Amino acid sequence: MLAIFLNSVQYIFLLVGFLAIFASFYMYVRRTGDFNSLFIFWSPRIALTRKEFVVNRIGIATMLVGVLFRMAYYFFYL
Repeated sequence: MLAIFLNSVQYIFLLVGFLAIFASFYMYVRRTGDFNSLFIFWSPRIALTRKEFVVNRIGIATMLVGVLFRMAYYFFYL
């Protein structure tokens, strides 16, 4: 039962994290209109506002939690 829970929760956290990161980039593009800077990620052209930055970091942290759930699932149940 716990294995099914961990398997389901990992995908939920990964999806929610991806959506939060996508939302922060959407807010950036909506504010600046600069869509091309999202593809040149190695260049420091993206200047996120505080709100965009916080949403981006929440997304990254949520995805990290999803990865930790995935590691726990594979470590304990495979």
